[in-house]
Amino acid sequence: SQPGKQITLRAAIQESNQLPGAGAISLPAGTFTLALSGPGEDLSAIGDLDIRQDLRIFGQGAGQTVIDADGLERVFQIFGGVTVHISDLTITGGAVVGSEDGGGIRSGGDLTLEDVVVSNNSTLDSGGGINSSGSLSLIGSVVIGNSAAADGGGIRNTGTLNGLNSEFSENSSGVDGGALVNIAQGDAVFNNVTFSGNTSGRDGGAVHNEAVLLLNSTTIAHNNAENFAGGVSSDAGSQTSIQNSLVGRNS
Repeated sequence: SQPGKQITLRAAIQESNQLPGAGAISLPAGTFTLALSGPGEDLSAIGDLDIRQDLRIFGQGAGQTVIDADGLERVFQIFGGVTVHISDLTITGGAVVGSEDGGGIRSGGDLTLEDVVVSNNSTLDSGGGINSSGSLSLIGSVVIGNSAAADGGGIRNTGTLNGLNSEFSENSSGVDGGALVNIAQGDAVFNNVTFSGNTSGRDGGAVHNEAVLLLNSTTIAHNNAENFAGGVSSDAGSQTSIQNSLVGRNS
């Protein structure tokens, strides 16, 4: 949008989608609540906020700037081929039903979350906080209190995922991977990340891996699985590496 122009977040994203090149949206402190209902629309007019062009969105800090879907739908949908950088805000209140995945964010693009909190989002399918099939980077971010009726209470990843200096806590899944399920073509690398207080209804209280996973300098503690592996579960044929990490008090 134009420098200094003040419009609603939804209108700013709609405008950015129609302009060439990368856009930038600066959000002040406050709570931005989605209020126009209507799932199934992909131009950001109603329902979730659809991002179709490269975009940076930055707030004033995760405790100051909040984007709340208020149970309307998910918060963001990011389309393939799009590069998005979101920083210094909280993404919360997303909820999707039926076979929809990604309660807070559904991304097929190249998404970076820096100093972002993804909290209290839910889905009746997979990826309570985030469903990512593209590239996802978490830097100094927190994924907390999200839930999925199926897999991946915090994140369902089928693409490339990098986590640095981040935290997954109190996420839950009805099936596998309380915090994270990494499947299909998923390639996930974590450095200095903590998984704590996550729960799954079947396997992998913290993480369930069916693809490629590296956990380095990571803490995995106080997670719970109803069936198998309170910490990390891995299917046959997957590649799971845990290095310089603390794994304990999982059940």
